[in-house]
Amino acid sequence: MKKRNVSKEIVDRLRDFTESLEASADAVCEKYTARKVHVDLRPQCYGATEVKAIRQKLGVSQAVFAKIMAVSPGTIKAWEQSVSEPSAIACRLMDQIAHDPERWIEWLKEKTTTTQS
Repeated sequence: MKKRNVSKEIVDRLRDFTESLEASADAVCEKYTARKVHVDLRPQCYGATEVKAIRQKLGVSQAVFAKIMAVSPGTIKAWEQSVSEPSAIACRLMDQIAHDPERWIEWLKEKTTTTQS
């Protein structure tokens, strides 16, 4: 079995690419695929009304929503009263909840335990 010389292959391919670049841009486009992909991954901004609407979609109190969002109940209250705004990561999580609230309701049911006093 013939042993591959990876270093030589890399150098040869880079040389070929360089020659194509020097020849013309059209030659490069024909021979090589280059793409620029733009993806807007910024989360939606959530104001007081939207935060409350998402919480209500889940049918939970501010205290329970605070646990879901990993913040204090006071933070949820501040968001819902426009005292402060959710962080980008909190908005990203609310994007996910808004996209599929049923999934989150099921997840919440799985995590909920009931005890009798």
